[in-house]
Amino acid sequence: MVRLGKRYLRTEYQGASDDQIVYTIARSKGSPKYGKVVLVPMPADGPVEGWQPSPDDRSSTPTSSFTQQDVNEGTVWYKHFGAAGSSGPQGDTLQFQVTSEGSPDTLSDAQTLTIGVMPELPGFPQLAPACDLHMTALEDRVTVLTPTDLSFVDSATPSEKLVYNITRPLPQEQGSVEHRDRPYNSVSFFTQADINQGRIQYRPPQAPSHLQELYQYSFTGE
Repeated sequence: MVRLGKRYLRTEYQGASDDQIVYTIARSKGSPKYGKVVLVPMPADGPVEGWQPSPDDRSSTPTSSFTQQDVNEGTVWYKHFGAAGSSGPQGDTLQFQVTSEGSPDTLSDAQTLTIGVMPELPGFPQLAPACDLHMTALEDRVTVLTPTDLSFVDSATPSEKLVYNITRPLPQEQGSVEHRDRPYNSVSFFTQADINQGRIQYRPPQAPSHLQELYQYSFTGE
């Protein structure tokens, strides 16, 4: 199961509060195909860091609509039906429209949220509960990868022996992944311990020289 939080779903309507903004799943589009959206009540004393409901939790309720407030409170989850299949991970999609209770006849254009599905293979490292495999980077500075961005766990393997091999390096025009101690040199592999200790970073591509000149002079003044 994965939480559909406000990092992925965030809508604002002028004059409408979060509990009046309603997401409606477009069932006619056949989405989601490999799972369903459920509402999961939070623990009475509040969720702890990395909390995740059990897939067998009977308190969850399938739903075809939810509010922005539900998203903000962390009660909206995607639940996969089961095995990802012999051909590997299957991607799923959630198609929806958004409206507000004050203007129920005014629907947004259809929107699509893509959901990655990873298989759980016994004996192999598993995705950490608090990891969402997503990172936001600013175009003008180096961004450090954190365990929230990328983290796998294996009870039989220490983090310094969990190795990531980069099988498809970023093209030069898209930036580079590098080690903190070896800046401006792309890495081909790194460990979970490197990420945990803030040693792996993403460097955006350098702006073209004519843009650098614009940046340099556009903010000077007398």
